[in-house]
Formats: sequence, structure tokens, C-alpha cells
Amino acid sequence: IKNINKHKKDNIYTDDFNNVWEKLTSKVGSKKKAFFSYQKVKHKTTDSVIVEKYNYLLSTRQDPQFWPMFSTWLNQERWEEKIIIGEAYLKSINTIIQKVKTTYLFLKTV
Repeated sequence: IKNINKHKKDNIYTDDFNNVWEKLTSKVGSKKKAFFSYQKVKHKTTDSVIVEKYNYLLSTRQDPQFWPMFSTWLNQERWEEKIIIGEAYLKSINTIIQKVKTTYLFLKTV
């Protein structure tokens, strides 16, 4: 009986939602809530925009505490918002880029 219930539970998700869910770099919040939110908004944009914009937003936030739940992000249609990266985050990215360049130049001479 447990296997049948589990099987039914897994079947509530559509293939298009499962594809989106699997492409998220981090799955924040309830998959079930996200599915119902996705069903409400999927006609307003494309799956690729949803995945790209949500993953990009997460990549700009260093602290997972500030990552929105996927269902909330969908409900608020946040794929339409312009994401502004903070100055501190840009500095950290530039520092990493500089270290990579320095390491590359050093390895090139060895």
C-alpha cells in the first residue's frame, strides 16, 4: 500500500514541471507548493525564463537565508524583476576573477 501511495504522490507532477524542478540549482521550499504555483503562471512565461531567472537570482545571493522559496518567487512573478547585484558581491566576484587570472598567468610561465 505504501508503494501505491508513493507512486500516486509522484504522479501529481507534470513532465514540464519536473523538467523545471530538476534544472533549479537549489530547490528552496516545498515541491508541491511550487508545482501548484507553476500551474498558475506557466502560461505567462517560458520554462527556460523561469529556470534562468531563478537560478540567476540565487547566484547573486551569497546567503541562502535570503533565497526566496520557489513557489513564492513564482507567485510574485519575479522573473519580471530586474536583479541588481550589490557592490560587495561585485567586489567578491572581481577578487575571484583577479585570483584566477593571476594563477593562470603563473601557470603559463611554469
